[in-house]
Amino acid sequence: MAYRRVSAVPAGSNRDHKEHDVAPPFIPKAGRILGSPSIDEVLRELDSAEELVNTFAIRAKCYWMEWGPVGVPMILGIDVWARGQLQNLKWLRAGVLEL
Repeated sequence: MAYRRVSAVPAGSNRDHKEHDVAPPFIPKAGRILGSPSIDEVLRELDSAEELVNTFAIRAKCYWMEWGPVGVPMILGIDVWARGQLQNLKWLRAGVLEL
């Protein structure tokens, strides 16, 4: 496969244009989608996402608690954000279970 030539300097630049070989992006075999995931795999990923949301919310609230009263609005915002994310995950889980 031939490499395409790409200019290293933006068009309209006063500098001399130099061309460089650029290889096509490499996608490892493990990164390719080979088929549809099973329902169990999707549910496992949704569990991981829920754990991620909860962990982030706990850690972010701990950080903002260090600020004292100034951090209270941020803590409330984190609670609202986390509830929204968990509701979205619940909605996705219900959709997957209907398949």
